[in-house]
Amino acid sequence: MKLGIIADTHGYLPPAVFKIFANVDCILHAGDIGSNDIVDELEILAPVYAIYGNIDTWPIVSRFSQTLVTDFEDLVFYLIHHIISEKFVRYELFRKKLKPDVIVYGHTHNPDVSTHNDILFINPGSTSKPKKNEKGSVIVLDLKIRPLKPQLIYLP
Repeated sequence: MKLGIIADTHGYLPPAVFKIFANVDCILHAGDIGSNDIVDELEILAPVYAIYGNIDTWPIVSRFSQTLVTDFEDLVFYLIHHIISEKFVRYELFRKKLKPDVIVYGHTHNPDVSTHNDILFINPGSTSKPKKNEKGSVIVLDLKIRPLKPQLIYLP
């Protein structure tokens, strides 16, 4: 199974995303969607699991939740838009009695892939408003390849 991971679209979906996500089985959107149209367009490619972010308003906040826990193959994924700190995440996970394998987040507009306490943290960056004058980015994650190796892809 291949996942397309995206965040911080802010109402704009660059055309290159359609080519990059053409062969994914599912898409995870980590918030700051900006418009219901974004999810509708992504759903043409594959089923979308999304959460809302801090810029999202009605009707997005009525369609999605603030966090999401879902399983793909034998892995538990936790989607959250904004990670305040690792301490906060540990508290939230403890409170919810969760032990995810992967945490997908956004908000910073900076792509990041790192591991902390045996949890893979993935931030795909932003497709529409990247930081530091970089290009927009997304991540493709093939769950058949172990250990997991998220592929960061910069948009043209």
